[in-house]
Amino acid sequence: MKHSLMGIILLSLTLNDTSSIDKTKFFLENIVVCEEKEVIKINVDSLVKERVLIAQQYQESRFKHDAKSYMGAVGVAQFMPATWNWVKKQEAIPQNASRTNPEHSIIAQKYYMDYLLGLPYINGDIQKALASYNCG
Repeated sequence: MKHSLMGIILLSLTLNDTSSIDKTKFFLENIVVCEEKEVIKINVDSLVKERVLIAQQYQESRFKHDAKSYMGAVGVAQFMPATWNWVKKQEAIPQNASRTNPEHSIIAQKYYMDYLLGLPYINGDIQKALASYNCG
């Protein structure tokens, strides 16, 4: 359970000291092969596989736990305050969870992506779920 999360955190730390070209090359060579594993098995049986979650984290924050967007999204999974508070109300993460804590952020990301995939108008379509996630 914690090995995958630790791998993501260690990967994040190692990638922060390299250029974006090196990060992209490393990501494409080493991460994209992870098709069938789940990132974390905590509280939720995720519908989203590790490959999608990691690609999403890379796109959202380049794996930086303290990344901040000009719109107010924070963390490795770039949560807006309202969405973060909604996930906390669902009791998917602790009430004192921090958007800059990678473990909290990744658990919330999984929960929210699973929620989006289950909506009738998304109906399991990963592209629609990713687009919806990006909207807030």
